[in-house]
Amino acid sequence: MSAVHHFSYIDHSIKRWVVMAFLCGVGWSSLQAQTQDKNALTAEKEKIEAQLATTSRLIGEAKNNRNAVNSQMTLINRQIELRERLIRHHQSSIRILEQSVVKADTEIRSLEGHIEGLKEEYAMMIQQAYRMQLANNPLMFVFAAATDGDGGPDAGGSSI
Repeated sequence: MSAVHHFSYIDHSIKRWVVMAFLCGVGWSSLQAQTQDKNALTAEKEKIEAQLATTSRLIGEAKNNRNAVNSQMTLINRQIELRERLIRHHQSSIRILEQSVVKADTEIRSLEGHIEGLKEEYAMMIQQAYRMQLANNPLMFVFAAATDGDGGPDAGGSSI
């Protein structure tokens, strides 16, 4: 293999690493966007829970006043509405988390496949480097033949 071909092969490997780094950056930016959505949902959840606490306190105050039955009913209805909103909020959070898990799983599978390809490419690069080292030192052929079982003195072949 010529030195020019070897360097173009290494240049191709570098390009693959740059593409890999770019893909990781894209995955990171989508993860940050999901985090912002999660923070907004968390803030809304806390707001709803605060309103629930207020209505509970008002219900307690209304119980002390026997003449406020209508007020109690209104507050109870409001509390039911808020609890339904909280349930819908939890359902939205679950959907977002499920989508996030699916995206992460897809990205993991993609990156695992890419890693396997890079491992194979790395093994080929090591083999080529070894061959180039042998080509540069003729005595390495003699030593390699002696240890590879090619009929060298250490091979244990039949003697004549």
